[in-house]
Amino acid sequence: MEKIQDVKIIGICDVNIEAANKLAERYGINNVYTDIKEMLNHEKPDVVHILTPPQFHKDLAILAMNAGCNVLLEKPMVMNSTEAKEVMESARQNNVKLCIDYNHLYDPVMIQARKLVAKGYVGDIVYVESWYGFNLGSNLNSRYMTSSAKD
Repeated sequence: MEKIQDVKIIGICDVNIEAANKLAERYGINNVYTDIKEMLNHEKPDVVHILTPPQFHKDLAILAMNAGCNVLLEKPMVMNSTEAKEVMESARQNNVKLCIDYNHLYDPVMIQARKLVAKGYVGDIVYVESWYGFNLGSNLNSRYMTSSAKD
């Protein structure tokens, strides 16, 4: 967590207090919250990174931006174009930055795919369908793999 100079994680917020406490302990973060409003009021962060399921992105992003925070929002940005417009308008009105985290944008395979398309090797693209998966079973102690998980 100390790889970026001048950046400090000042708090973690998760409705699942056990998950928040585990993450805080793992990375040495002192401030843990279950309520984002309380965290925003107490910590006054410069940036909020939103990693919730997408149906919560719009409300949390707008709440953070209304508190004057820049927002890093995981993909998908929101659930539809109407919500996207609301979030972008909130960023404009609050004069804060909004960034959508497309975390594989610079993976070597993605860079190579864009080069092949740009050079015309693929032809005209009329449809793309993609699937992405990962092995949740690789960590059987994950809160997503136990029956006591609190979503």
